[in-house]
Parts: sequence; structure tokens; C-alpha cells
Amino acid sequence: MIYFATIWLDFVSALAIIMVLTIAYGHVRRWISSKQTGQILLGLAFGGVAWLEMHIPLEPMEGLIIDLRNIPLVLCGAFLGWRAGLICLAIAM
Repeated sequence: MIYFATIWLDFVSALAIIMVLTIAYGHVRRWISSKQTGQILLGLAFGGVAWLEMHIPLEPMEGLIIDLRNIPLVLCGAFLGWRAGLICLAIAM
């Protein structure tokens, strides 16, 4: 039972990081009036989360690693455009 709880705790913590990123997305969009500056800052934030997700992988069982860095990469490219997507991709690589 303890092992099952730690898996869920790891999963929820990884999703919590992405939830904080979405809150930051809304605040940066409101505070920064320049579109390019906002894209660059958010690209850095999404890239930082991708890097963090890469260094804290989920391992539900021995030998199976779930890497969640693709989630911020896809969200960054879809919502922020190519500038932010390239910055995020460079950090994640």
C-alpha cells in the first residue's frame, strides 16, 4: 500500500509543477504587454519546467521511467508560437 501511495504522490507532484506553470502563464500574459518579450519569458519558463521534469522522472516500477518533459514542450509550441518553442526545445535538449 505504501508503494502505491508513493507512485500517486510522484504523479501528483509532477502535475502540480505543470499547474504552477499554467498559473505563471496567465500572470505573465497579463503583466507583459510586448508579445515577443512574453514569448521569450514564457519559453524560458516552459523550458525550465521541461528540464525539471526531465530530472525528476516518474518510475512506477523498476525499469519503467516516465519522462514528462514532452508535456511542456507541446504546450509551449501550441500556445506560444515558434520563438518560445525553440527556446523551450533548446533548454529541454
